[in-house]
Amino acid sequence: MTILLPSGLKWADGFTGARTFTTDQNGRVVLPAITAVNGDASVTLSGSIPGANATAPVTVTAQVGAKIYNVVSTENPPATGIPLGSVAVGHGTYLTGDGNLVYFNTGAGVAMPLATDVSSGTTVLVGGTQSYATYVSGGIAMVQDVATGTTITAAGIPNGSTVVGHGTFLAPNGDLYYFNSGANTSVLIGSGVSSAKVALLNGTQPVVTYVSNGTAMAYNAATASFVTATGVPAGSTAVGHATYLTPDGMLYVFRAATNTAVVVSSGVSSATTALYGGTQPYVTYVTTGIPAVYDVINGTYQTATGVPSNSAVVGHATFLAPDGQLVYYNAGANAPIVLDVAVTSADVHLYEGTYPIVTYTHQLVC
Repeated sequence: MTILLPSGLKWADGFTGARTFTTDQNGRVVLPAITAVNGDASVTLSGSIPGANATAPVTVTAQVGAKIYNVVSTENPPATGIPLGSVAVGHGTYLTGDGNLVYFNTGAGVAMPLATDVSSGTTVLVGGTQSYATYVSGGIAMVQDVATGTTITAAGIPNGSTVVGHGTFLAPNGDLYYFNSGANTSVLIGSGVSSAKVALLNGTQPVVTYVSNGTAMAYNAATASFVTATGVPAGSTAVGHATYLTPDGMLYVFRAATNTAVVVSSGVSSATTALYGGTQPYVTYVTTGIPAVYDVINGTYQTATGVPSNSAVVGHATFLAPDGQLVYYNAGANAPIVLDVAVTSADVHLYEGTYPIVTYTHQLVC
């Protein structure tokens, strides 16, 4: 019997042409390994013998694996032990399809289960080096020092809340809380909250950027101080540190020191802001399909040369292209670095405040 592979499939040795096999007594053949080129697909396999033809449907399901990329060292180890189909949710951290939160320790090369029955979670680098997880397990808000394994129930956080950042939870009724693990107390930051993001000033001081009842706000957990982001249009969405995206695509950064809102760009589809070095706001965004970066302190803009158009921002200077390429933009060299292909999720954190570490998942060869 001659077997013809459809477009998108190839034999294990890379050959894509027809091959002939000997049938068994029932007229059947057992095929050797076949590889899918582009992940998920539904295709038709064709077979023929003299005087007869047959077809059979084939469903290809891509397997999703986990990896971590250190942009500075270019180390790119697979996160061994992370279940297939997981999603990157924080530094070295993945949420599996069945609700397990797992952290991959790159130094030891092992996966460390953090919790089960998790609905939301993330992990950040406190002090630039210490992995600290925030999550909701079985409806209960928790925090965990990954290195020591010390886990604390976040007292005062309503059941069924959602993690929005380090130590910060959004309750089902729109109340936003920060949990101070040192004091074992929760602080009600605001009500009627529609969006929130958390950054660590100087690597340790949580600053919550949020929108409460349509008003753009910020809260410094270390000083317990609130600021209204004057000049940011009502109904905006918090997308990063002191950064808001309006419904019509205007991107604003609020400068608390001068109490002014700066328009970064218009036509913005996605954006985030990280604190480079722990203090310097650095905006990564896509405007009218063009990837770009903005240094808030210096007021300098750069088009992210070489990053595919219409990509989506996934973290500091990092973009996910429509075709699944994960690309980091090196502003100093004005050059893109393709980290991987067929990427399905990604999260970026700055080790020691400056070294981008990208946690991601990608489709494996079938």
